[in-house]
Amino acid sequence: MGVTQQQAQRVLESQAEAVAAIDRIATTVGDRFDGAWLETTTAVRGHVRIRGNPSDTQAKVAAGDASITIHWTNRALMPELREHAEATSAALARDPDVAGIAIDEARAEIVIWVDESRVPRTRWDAAGPVPEGASEPGATGLARARLALAEAGVPARIAWVQGASQQGQRGGVSRTGCTVGFSIYWTSSGNRGVSSAAHCGASAGDRNQLYSLTWNGTPTYQLRWVSQQYDQSGDIEVLTMASHTPQPNFFGQSAVTPTATTGTGTAYQGQYLCHRGKTSGYNCATVVSTAYAPTGNACPVSSCAAVFVILQGINALCQGGDSGGPWFIGGSAYGIHLGHS
Repeated sequence: MGVTQQQAQRVLESQAEAVAAIDRIATTVGDRFDGAWLETTTAVRGHVRIRGNPSDTQAKVAAGDASITIHWTNRALMPELREHAEATSAALARDPDVAGIAIDEARAEIVIWVDESRVPRTRWDAAGPVPEGASEPGATGLARARLALAEAGVPARIAWVQGASQQGQRGGVSRTGCTVGFSIYWTSSGNRGVSSAAHCGASAGDRNQLYSLTWNGTPTYQLRWVSQQYDQSGDIEVLTMASHTPQPNFFGQSAVTPTATTGTGTAYQGQYLCHRGKTSGYNCATVVSTAYAPTGNACPVSSCAAVFVILQGINALCQGGDSGGPWFIGGSAYGIHLGHS
């Protein structure tokens, strides 16, 4: 990142303070909460959008001493943008040029992620006017989508990704075809299991899935499928281990020493998170959107809902086999991996 270890530690500490303050504000204002994002320079500043009156002091009190800027609005911007994002995603669900649809909460606009290998940047002005001929027969789906958003008065822009192909004991270890995410404990029954990605191929009654005891080892121990959510808003499955008791830790930054799981977190745009996959190992990236609808075959239905989190980074890397692996910061669990390379 081009900073010293001490500077990086301070940035992560200020990020944790800002995230905690945003969580407090979200709890305080309830359904008036209309999005949040982080801005990082030498420290982290949090931004929160709230529907209501600027004279309302509740949110300011909830922010505490953290560096938080509150933006007031009289519209439900995020619900409106989510509705348009999901409609655009449905229209472009099988368009090979489009990787997905996201919401940029900071700029309050729709972002259409396009595969640069198929649609060169020279063919589009990212935030410019809708191209001529967008309403004509034979116009590309991308052009028609831009026109529909423009006619609805919804701000939109194009962003590019390279190679947007779909990829399909403890967390962070290797399993058949994919990576294990986090250990799971059922408080009602006392049973323990692990999470991974549902698209990795296990199904009801499946006992052919295997796992290893290391993050990149050869899977040799048996997993048993328990349940899954695999639809337009989820790609997660739960499995139990036949030979080992899942532990409350995972392989995160270290491939040798497990990290203790301390809790869960809610991701915000601009937040720095890390993941481990059995193919690419340990990588970190920045959250670009928390309302992303991937296209193609990412979901086993016609289109995905805008509920996924997308991240980008200069050194970020994900490859086939990383799916299901843990996303985290420190010991906090944020989610499991479903990859665009």
